[in-house]
Amino acid sequence: MNRQEMDRQLSQVFDQVRHRIVEQASPSLQSMAQMEDLIYGELNRCKPEVLQVFPLDNTATVAGYPVTPRTAQVAVEEACERTYGQAVKHLQRGHSIRMGKELLENLCQAVGDYWLAQDRQRLESAQEAHTAPAASLEAETCVVFADGVMVHTDGDWHEARVGTVRSSVGDRTVFKSSIARLCPVQDFGEDLWRHACESGYRNASLTAFIADGSHWLWTLADRHFQRAVKIVDFWHVCEYVSACAQAFFGEGTEAARQWSLTVRGRLRAGDVAGALQLSLIHI
Repeated sequence: MNRQEMDRQLSQVFDQVRHRIVEQASPSLQSMAQMEDLIYGELNRCKPEVLQVFPLDNTATVAGYPVTPRTAQVAVEEACERTYGQAVKHLQRGHSIRMGKELLENLCQAVGDYWLAQDRQRLESAQEAHTAPAASLEAETCVVFADGVMVHTDGDWHEARVGTVRSSVGDRTVFKSSIARLCPVQDFGEDLWRHACESGYRNASLTAFIADGSHWLWTLADRHFQRAVKIVDFWHVCEYVSACAQAFFGEGTEAARQWSLTVRGRLRAGDVAGALQLSLIHI
């Protein structure tokens, strides 16, 4: 079956499914899980052979694994949204793809290694040419976010470093690019800087670096994002305010709660000087 014929039949199938879902929908469907069961049941009853994404295939491989490129794409996308165990069930249920958890893990690892190698190659090319990577868009604003998160992998806990670059252009269209790395801070900083350059950081009229205030993040910002306005994200500011309130008035006291709310309100309104004054009188 060629792609056009598959698309045509898929369109017919989804039209049938939509009508049947509307007919069967009722107050008895109390959860998203029940609705999901109904949708999958209708899809498989209509035309399962059409809906099946190209299955495992020993004659077509991706990174040495017996899957077609389309299957690999669907599998990795599912694994990005949920745990490997859940993704395996979702693949079988939603796409008629039967894939073991180990195969899915290995496939995701191979795909991740490939894209990481592509990133490294672009970075090394820019370094060899002694220039920043070319921008893919003309950004007016560019905001860089960075943080660390503990992940359990290879039998132990490690800190993964994550970053997002959010750029906006003249018509206010927003573009976002994210990375996650298990690597030293210096390598992460170079990768994040490259992503920012590709997202228009160097020529943006307004730039900012937002983080939680950790020493390693400000060091990274000082090295790679000197022209950016450095901002502690409001969530962590509130945590620091709460810690101060507990130190000033005692943990769990009404005075601590009221003082914390007042200071947060001042900060939310942009009155930084007023918030600092409320803190200084207790030091």
